[in-house]
Amino acid sequence: MKIKYAFAAALLVVAFAPFSEPSASAAVPRDASPSPSPESRILQARNRLQEGWDDWNAETMREARDQILGLLLQAGPKNADLLYYAGLSEYRLTVHAFSTGETNEAGAALGRAKKYFEDLMELRPGWSEPYALQATLLGFDIALNPSLGMELGMKTMNLFSRAERQEPENPRVRYLKAASLLYWPPEFGGGADNALPLLQSAVELFDKDKSTDPIKPSWGKEEALTMLAGIFKQKGEKDRALACLTEALAANPRYGLARRMLQELQ
Repeated sequence: MKIKYAFAAALLVVAFAPFSEPSASAAVPRDASPSPSPESRILQARNRLQEGWDDWNAETMREARDQILGLLLQAGPKNADLLYYAGLSEYRLTVHAFSTGETNEAGAALGRAKKYFEDLMELRPGWSEPYALQATLLGFDIALNPSLGMELGMKTMNLFSRAERQEPENPRVRYLKAASLLYWPPEFGGGADNALPLLQSAVELFDKDKSTDPIKPSWGKEEALTMLAGIFKQKGEKDRALACLTEALAANPRYGLARRMLQELQ
C-alpha cells in the first residue's frame, strides 16, 4: 500500500541522515559521538510532540511531526510505532486548529490523521488505540459536516466497541471514549454525567499501566484528570476539581491546560 507524505525528499535527506554503519575505510575522528539509535530518535521526536502539546504550541508540534515523518520515510511505511506517532501528531494538530478556529487547517490535518490510522489498522489490526483515535477523529468530521452525524455516529460507536473488545484495560481507549461522550447529546448516551464514570475508570487504568517499552504510548493520564476537573468545576465541586488538577500536574508538571485551570480555581 502506498503512503504519500507531503515532504520533499531532498530536504529529508539533509535533515535526517540515514541509519548506517561507517565503512571500515571511513575516517572517524576519535572524539566523534556515536550516532543516535533509531529508538532514541523516535523518543526525541515523540517528546518534542509532547512538549508542543503541553505548551499548546502548534509550531513545535509541526516540527515534531516533520521529524517523525522523516524517520518514517527512512524506516518504511510498515513501522507501526512511527505510523502511530505520525497519526497522533496530526490528531493533536487537528485539535489545536479546531480550538483556534482554523477550520481549513483542521480539515487538512484531520484527513492526514485518519489516513495514518487507517494504514495502522490494516498493519496492526489487533492494536486498540488506532481504532479509538480514529473514532475520536470522526467527531471532528461531524463538527465540520453535521449532516453526517447519524452515519458517522454509528461508525464511531463501532470503532470504540472494537477497541474495547481488543484491549478492555487500555486507559487511552477508555479516556478517548469518555472524551467523545462528553460532547455527545444526552439522548445518545452522552453528556458529563455519562462521561464522568468512564473518566474515573480511565484514571484507575492509567495507574495500572506500567509498560516497560519506552517507545509505546504513555500519554493521557493528565488529560483525563484535567477533563475530570472541568466536569467537577461545572458541578461546583471545587475541592474535587483542585484534587484532580494537583494529580494531573504530578503526572506531568508541564501540562499547560491543567496549570491554567489551577490558576483560575485558586
